[in-house]
Amino acid sequence: MDMTSFLEMEDGVKIRYEINGRGKPVILIHGWTGGRANWMRQVPELSQHFQVVTYDQRGHGESGKPEKHLNLNWLARDLKTIMNKLKLEKPVAVGHSMGAAVLFEYVKSYGDEDFSGMCFIDMTPKFICSGDWKMGIGGALNCELSLLLLGQLFNDARGNVEASVVMGYHRDKKLEDLSREEIETLVKMSLNTSLLATAGLFVSLCLNDYREVLPKIRVPVLLVYGGGSQLFPPEVSKYMRQHIKNSKLVIFEKSGHNILYEEPEKLNKELTEFILPL
Repeated sequence: MDMTSFLEMEDGVKIRYEINGRGKPVILIHGWTGGRANWMRQVPELSQHFQVVTYDQRGHGESGKPEKHLNLNWLARDLKTIMNKLKLEKPVAVGHSMGAAVLFEYVKSYGDEDFSGMCFIDMTPKFICSGDWKMGIGGALNCELSLLLLGQLFNDARGNVEASVVMGYHRDKKLEDLSREEIETLVKMSLNTSLLATAGLFVSLCLNDYREVLPKIRVPVLLVYGGGSQLFPPEVSKYMRQHIKNSKLVIFEKSGHNILYEEPEKLNKELTEFILPL
């Protein structure tokens, strides 16, 4: 079953989705300013074994770009609506970056009973650093810096996007080591996200703290983290492993935050081995 179409959400927003393959349902949830095309190196392989669902979250890609309901709670509500409308029975949910935060929010709102397993790819449970938390973005992002970044979004969208795309790669990689075509693809995808969604979801990420949600997750969880991530210190992966009881941690030493692009074969193998027994 291979198809692409739209689903209408609770508030009328149309969400673009795609289904490839057949078998156990696996839903792939992209990150901030991404899109379903982020998974282009996963879908061909995974769809040989599973029914793979990808979609553009509201404000992103080909989905509707509303002026309101741009927060993690609405993204979690969208996920529930998509699963209900597509009649996905106990899917395995894979969230990259903000996609993982959507799953944290889902568990906070609805529990984890709708899933047979989850995978979180390179994400922290708390975006902002504070007195008792030093594992936010870059180990340094605070409220003041967040406002500065938010201001830059409205000042120089393209320059900000290019900088953040390059930051997604392994810390040892230089600009000349990266594929210009790949960077341009990611930049175009980011710029196809509405500015309101980019800003609104960034604020929502900054406002939420999911540390208390992690121990409530009972389903099997695969934790995937980049050994060279510029976004999160290595302690984040250890914290996640300690606070999610039924979890397995895999470090991708050759990757930064963009594990989907930097080590796709290894990621596909780890995901397949994790999902098959569930």
